[in-house]
Amino acid sequence: MHQMGNLLGHLASEQRVFARKKLELRKEVEDLLPEALSKIDAEGRRFICEVVTFNYTIGKSTCVTTSSDDDGNIVFAKRPWDDGLTRFVKNREPELSNKMYIILKKMDDKRDYILIKATIGDAMEPEIWDEKSFDLSEVPGIARSKSNEFWSSHAIVWDSEKIAPESVVIVE
Repeated sequence: MHQMGNLLGHLASEQRVFARKKLELRKEVEDLLPEALSKIDAEGRRFICEVVTFNYTIGKSTCVTTSSDDDGNIVFAKRPWDDGLTRFVKNREPELSNKMYIILKKMDDKRDYILIKATIGDAMEPEIWDEKSFDLSEVPGIARSKSNEFWSSHAIVWDSEKIAPESVVIVE
């Protein structure tokens, strides 16, 4: 876990990227961050959501597409660092990926960025309870609709992340 102020790397457009408080990163993500960040051009954006593609497999994505075949294997649980319940699937394994999804927010200094999230895999919508992410959206109603649609067909692989055991809700 990083504290605010730890320099993680630089963007292609030369802005520095720092860790936010309570940032949880898997080791393979942390190791690849400098290379991934160097491929992103800020282009003056206040909020950056970007998928960086590598020419090789970088690890396994724990966010997978779900279908009716997964019915009976879906549970909801709270991760220690989150404010709400996350959708998990029990009968699936992480999938190989050559992509890293990165979310950055411009810092108050109007130049550098804070890393909000970095994970192996493709783009994800914010979870429905994630008010901070919807506040950053230009059209919160549309963002919430996209979030609901995404998370009704995707889930995090069970046992791939820490959860609070008392928070588990089983879906029948």
